[in-house]
Amino acid sequence: MTIAQIQAILLCFGMIPVGGHAPAFQGATLLSANDSIAQDDLGLKTAAQLGKRLGEAALRFAPKTA
Repeated sequence: MTIAQIQAILLCFGMIPVGGHAPAFQGATLLSANDSIAQDDLGLKTAAQLGKRLGEAALRFAPKTA
């Protein structure tokens, strides 16, 4: 419910929330151990997925050129 409320607030302010795909539908889920995420394979995968989704969303809203 907390995530749904945050998404509702973002929409009220005209923002576009961008999520990821399974296993991280809400976006990146990084876990820091010893000040490094280098060993967090799942976290790095979800961050990459979120970056891809953000790029896809940006392309959808980009002005069309002739």
